[in-house]
Amino acid sequence: MRVSPDDKLGIPAKSAMEMAALSTLRHPNIVTCYACLTDMVPEQRQPALDVSSSSGSSSSSLSQQQGLLGIRFHPAAESDLAGSATDSFNILVMERCDRGNLADAVCAEGLLHRRGPDGVLRVSMGLLYTVLLDVAAALRYMHSMRLVHLDVKASNVLLQTTAGRPGGFPV
Repeated sequence: MRVSPDDKLGIPAKSAMEMAALSTLRHPNIVTCYACLTDMVPEQRQPALDVSSSSGSSSSSLSQQQGLLGIRFHPAAESDLAGSATDSFNILVMERCDRGNLADAVCAEGLLHRRGPDGVLRVSMGLLYTVLLDVAAALRYMHSMRLVHLDVKASNVLLQTTAGRPGGFPV
């Protein structure tokens, strides 16, 4: 999120406004936000333990259990924030968008365009129009809710696989 030097709200207020908006918007072309977790702090890391029994079966190590990022979070208590330089984080739990974003789809061969037998790159205009109409529908919905996006760009248009749709994904 960019903040101009003359910004009166600041990043925390803008983040709170974005989380409030995301948690209330419900539209098929807007990514669903399942939860907004505020003031979360990382758990203190313990060394990864390889728990292996003598019978030959082994459990996964602690670091493997911590997920893709290798970090676990918990709600901040006063003791977590008092007297130390511990940062707290806001975490958004959102719908998975497995196809990346529109900027990457435009640049990568295969999602919106394919190379023909003659070597010429062919754009799937029907699919591209569908994606752009989905973006327009999402913006129309946001405007009807008296919200303005302020940062509409291809890298902010997220794509996901959806069965029954031309091309398999809406925004």
